[in-house]
Amino acid sequence: TKGQGSILLISTRPTVGLSTSLPIFSPNGDGSKDTVTFSYSISYPTFYLTGEALVKLEVINSSNEAVWSKTFNQTAGNYVYEYDGTTPLPLGEGGELASAGEGLKAGVYFVRISAEDPLGTTAVPQTVNLAVDYAEPTVANLLVAPAIFSPQPNGVGDQVVISHTLAKPAYVTVKVIDQQLQVTRTLRNNQLTEAYLPANSNQSTVNGIKALAIPTVVWDGKDETGNYAADGTYTIEVSALDAAGNTHQSKKTVEVDNTLPIVPQVALLPANTNEAV
Repeated sequence: TKGQGSILLISTRPTVGLSTSLPIFSPNGDGSKDTVTFSYSISYPTFYLTGEALVKLEVINSSNEAVWSKTFNQTAGNYVYEYDGTTPLPLGEGGELASAGEGLKAGVYFVRISAEDPLGTTAVPQTVNLAVDYAEPTVANLLVAPAIFSPQPNGVGDQVVISHTLAKPAYVTVKVIDQQLQVTRTLRNNQLTEAYLPANSNQSTVNGIKALAIPTVVWDGKDETGNYAADGTYTIEVSALDAAGNTHQSKKTVEVDNTLPIVPQVALLPANTNEAV
């Protein structure tokens, strides 16, 4: 007795794709870049394979250890997963923790995706770099000079000069805020600024930070409409936001005084008087 049949041979391997919404983030719960989105895909010949693939996402540290992983049973398609960086593997199981229950340590990682199609055929894994950074872009040495000025143009004390140092590259915003906490003037808006130290540093670099002359921002005493600000005390607010979402802020006050001094009155006496003045 002879029998005949057919065998379906599938030689195509499944393929996966992976990208991240951010190259660096800071999962510290401050509301700024606390999470990163993994966008990934799985592809295999669904005309012949109707089951689900086994997909695995991992975060790998510099020692090539998985510090976080999650598996999914999914059909071919595109997917997203939001990773908060605060649920790594427990200590003793490869977890890179600052301490038990906390998020990932600062450092360089990579995200890896691997998959098996319904027949168990594996895809070539794909990886994407990811960094974690908690260091603040510290704004220090804030100088506002003079502390009191009269912006009415008379050539004397018509403007105030603002300078500061910055611990790491960041986007810097400089605002003038009045006593009602309203923004009078934005002098610098989210401007990418290189890390810098005072110009009198003896080194060309200090801890990897370039020693540059501190750039300055000038306020001429005008508001956003071009009118001179009213007399009073104002706050100069310098804030910095780095690529990972870490922030820092420094403030200092300055006084606007356009009130003219009272001119003393001098009584003129007759030329022939002998009265003492």
